[in-house]
Amino acid sequence: MATRVDFSREFRYCLETGIDPTPANELSTLRLSVPVTETSNDTYGEVSAAGDTVTDSPTDILTAVEGALEAHDPDVLVCSTSEIVQILHEMATDADVGDFSLSRWPDVDYQQLASRSTYSSYGRVGHSPVRYNVPGRAIIDESNTFFYGETNC
Repeated sequence: MATRVDFSREFRYCLETGIDPTPANELSTLRLSVPVTETSNDTYGEVSAAGDTVTDSPTDILTAVEGALEAHDPDVLVCSTSEIVQILHEMATDADVGDFSLSRWPDVDYQQLASRSTYSSYGRVGHSPVRYNVPGRAIIDESNTFFYGETNC
């Protein structure tokens, strides 16, 4: 029986064209975080971007995140929770900030890859959070990764 493996469009392109998919330089990162007390809210009153904490209006928070993205142009977004991707975009919609994007390409929005789910494995119940794709950037969800924390990054 043959097993089918689905590669991302981007990785398939590299394979088909012979382009090396590994970065030539060290990857740059930007940390986006919200306090645990904010994670159950539909909007955030406090967000930290690149170590700077903003607690003002949604527009001020979104402006600070955009400023950090422009200043650092990160390859990787290290998020305290993956939900931050969707919540920030919803805040932008509610605040009528039409050009907000975490993507490297503002005209390409984020994509939800998978919904949250609960599963059972070897008699244990586990939880898998929502997963997102932000074009042009990789996402690390600190709340759902063991490997990242163990690498001292």
